Amino acid sequence: MTEVNDALDNPIVIGNVYGYSTSKGGWARTVVGVAVGITPTGRVSLNVTRAQTFLYGEKSDYNPGGEKSHIRSHMLFPVQVQP
Repeated sequence: MTEVNDALDNPIVIGNVYGYSTSKGGWARTVVGVAVGITPTGRVSLNVTRAQTFLYGEKSDYNPGGEKSHIRSHMLFPVQVQP
């Protein structure tokens, strides 16, 4: 598989932490997770460690993680997690 790059055009590193956000119809979702692999279609698999959902800017619910997300690499930004 060809190397895939993040939104800053840096190579995705398996084991590093990345984040992304989406927005549609008033809903927004921010996700942070650890890159665990690349799918055959070139998406990055993240083990989600933290996710937050908003509706028109107000917190809607909180998901502490535990799910897996598969996202296009150019949507990902590297994240430094504070202990």
